[in-house]
Amino acid sequence: MKNRTREAIFNLLGRPDRDVWGLDLFAGTGAMAFEALSRGAGAALCVERHRPTAKQIVAAAERLGLADRLQVVAQDVFRWWDLMGDSPSLPQDRPWWVFCCPPYRLLHEDPERIDGLLRQLKQRLPPASWLVLEADEAFSSVRLPPGDWDRRAYPPAVVYLCRKD
Repeated sequence: MKNRTREAIFNLLGRPDRDVWGLDLFAGTGAMAFEALSRGAGAALCVERHRPTAKQIVAAAERLGLADRLQVVAQDVFRWWDLMGDSPSLPQDRPWWVFCCPPYRLLHEDPERIDGLLRQLKQRLPPASWLVLEADEAFSSVRLPPGDWDRRAYPPAVVYLCRKD
């Protein structure tokens, strides 16, 4: 995600309080989790399947003094969700800010898995949570789970945001 897109998203979401738990799926560099933590979120989790990249996120968290607030899981997002989606270890007593930024090709090559993940995430979110999806312009919003989605274009990205009250 480009810096200007990330900044625009956080301007829309506002400042998280210490209760917010950030979940950065398809984390890449973990930029969304780091941004949430730097703006005040209490804790975050990055899920990134590429092990060397996951190790870089851990190293960056240590350098920034955030290792106690950032957990990194080196695993495929779908596999992780299959194992953890119903787990009581995921916090239910505080809002989540979920950032789902899959590779654009994955949105189109495996739509059933992406759509299923979004539906399950939306159902599982505690009250006052946000679900944010970064997609490309070819992604159709009819695939989104029911909800009041806000669509914002930051070419080549399109961002969809939905709050669960």
